[in-house]
Amino acid sequence: MLAWLQIAAQQPKFQVVFADQSGFSLTPSVPYGWQAKGERVALPTARSQRESVFGLLTHHNQLATYCTDQKINSAFLIESIDKFVENQIDKVTLLILDNAPIHRSNAFKAAAQRWEAKGLLLWYLPTYSPHLNRIERLWLRMKYSWLKAADYVNRQTLQEALKRIFDQFGSRYTIQFKQEEVSSNST
Repeated sequence: MLAWLQIAAQQPKFQVVFADQSGFSLTPSVPYGWQAKGERVALPTARSQRESVFGLLTHHNQLATYCTDQKINSAFLIESIDKFVENQIDKVTLLILDNAPIHRSNAFKAAAQRWEAKGLLLWYLPTYSPHLNRIERLWLRMKYSWLKAADYVNRQTLQEALKRIFDQFGSRYTIQFKQEEVSSNST
């Protein structure tokens, strides 16, 4: 993470929050698998409606999620961030976003002015730098490690699995982010 973000996140009256959206469907993410010689293993897939999630992850691994069965658009993001601001902002907050068009829409920019008055500031990552957005690691871990084949049986089991992961994030499901060392003597 950029050194100044690391320093800002350590200030008692300031917090850094990483935000992004992701989608989950009944087509599982299976990076690899194995089977006994001569055995055929099949994982049926089905077209399904996506479960869309907008997530906000603090520097201290506190997670807020907002789910919909619709495609995420600027209106949904604005509504979700409004709820986040009302319920979870108690200090100046820097919201880290990528450059997706829905994060740059006119409606989103207008809402950003309202949020700024409540202590929420937006900061956009450089183009093509998802590795700087911590919540991207959450989506990867969920899709490739935490969701199991049995979670893809039908839409209900997928929704239940997502809810379980979101509810237990920070206790049963955790991500250890490497702490970068920050020096005031940068050369």
